[in-house]
Amino acid sequence: MSCSLPLSAFLLVPPLLLLLLIIPTMTSTNTGNTVQTLPRGGCPNQISLGTPVAAKTSKLRIATVNVGTLRKRCNVVAETLERRKIDVCCLQETGYRAQGTRMIAGKSSRYKLFWSGNPSGIGGVGIMVAEKLIGEIIAINRVNSRLMSVKLLVGKTILMIHSAYAPQQGLTKELKEEFYSALNRCLNAQQDENVLTFIGGDMNGHVGSESGGYTAHGGHGYGTRNLEGNLILEFCTAQDMYLSNTFFKRKEQQLITYSSGGSQSQIDFIITNHRNRKFVQNTKVIPGEAAFCQHCLVVSDLNIPVDLKPVKKPLQKPKLKVWKLKEPEVREKFQKEVCDAIKANPPEPDVNHLWNCLKTSLITATEKTCGKSKGGRKNSATWWWNSEVEETIKEKRRAFKAYKKGKCNRGAYTLANKKAKHAVYLAKRAAESKRFGDLSTNSDSRKNVFKLAKQIKAENSDIIGDPCIINNKGEMAFSDSEKLEAWKEHYETLLNTEFEWDESQLFLDEPVAGHAAQLTMPLS
Repeated sequence: MSCSLPLSAFLLVPPLLLLLLIIPTMTSTNTGNTVQTLPRGGCPNQISLGTPVAAKTSKLRIATVNVGTLRKRCNVVAETLERRKIDVCCLQETGYRAQGTRMIAGKSSRYKLFWSGNPSGIGGVGIMVAEKLIGEIIAINRVNSRLMSVKLLVGKTILMIHSAYAPQQGLTKELKEEFYSALNRCLNAQQDENVLTFIGGDMNGHVGSESGGYTAHGGHGYGTRNLEGNLILEFCTAQDMYLSNTFFKRKEQQLITYSSGGSQSQIDFIITNHRNRKFVQNTKVIPGEAAFCQHCLVVSDLNIPVDLKPVKKPLQKPKLKVWKLKEPEVREKFQKEVCDAIKANPPEPDVNHLWNCLKTSLITATEKTCGKSKGGRKNSATWWWNSEVEETIKEKRRAFKAYKKGKCNRGAYTLANKKAKHAVYLAKRAAESKRFGDLSTNSDSRKNVFKLAKQIKAENSDIIGDPCIINNKGEMAFSDSEKLEAWKEHYETLLNTEFEWDESQLFLDEPVAGHAAQLTMPLS
């Protein structure tokens, strides 16, 4: 039996167009899998294995460091934070102008950088948030080039994390008072005691080794107190906060956060409220990181009492390799397979049976001629990071540790640093040339320009998703059902409640018949 005329006419339609019409109607049966729809606008459904198991507490690691500059070093900084398992990091002296947001890739994970700078590109502050927490960001507040904050929702607990860069010694008293006034305003604006507040910053002050009667000092500091140190302690006392660095007993060398030219001091701190003290499990200084030459990374381990669902990478659904139909040989084989499939299963006059027969024939023929892509979990590894970059970064790290311990001179570390930067540059240039080099010559690649532009614009937005909303009672709604109920109550109140209004302002006018009168005066 030969193909009937209507089905033969279907074969004249481009195969790609038919598959685009059919593939969205396909359903997959994954045993043991559950389909989870994300509450973000425009996000596709994701498949996750099993049922998430709730945890009683969530471990969160926050940090602060003065990076010197992020220019041409942002990927190395992201790799360091990834290796140290930092979730949120406050940065000072980013060296970026104006304000902005961008994604930064490390070795196998990504961070989102929010920064606030000035036109000169000197100084500036920033906050880097791990990719798993990007969707939990509620608000970003950029005050100036010395102060900014990010509000996060971790489970049902809200964290307010500030990145601060205090004026250094030698600047005017008015500038220092202006900085602490702005910091006080930021803290006083948040009146909710259930919000956990943390400040990570380069405070540029020596608080000394002893408490001196201040409750904000734990008695385990370093050095001699100066005027700027008194300002820090007075600020913490007024806000009922404390310097978490000074509440953990360490060796003297593990208290130093800044060293340069033979001088050492403790000027970088993680500050929080006394009521949050039970959540801070540990605060320590991590020296010897080659990404930070003068300052050291200060890390706090938090134990947040919330119920969290473990974050799992989404499974990628296997796809038909329909792009192979552009090849003449594959397209000819595809058409032959479709004809053979229709001959083996002749359609009935019913329209639904005719459509199902055509759909099954097209999908079966595509699987035989084109095949399917592999599924599984998508690996978000950095697309330009290779073994040469990995080795040069390790060599730079070894040279830096040897230089700090006095086992080699600075020239050896400088040479290793230059080699690492050059390897990163070459790897990035080769990967970008392979990925974007043919956009101007290849017509198929030019179609991806708008897709890439939309992706970059979405990634570089400050806030994505809707972690929580506030209902009519002033309570926060976290789950999808609670959010739906909150929106329902809002619109019911908006559409059905009669608000007070002045009836005297409402007047009736005589109806006008015919066409509207023409305007005789020009509108200016």
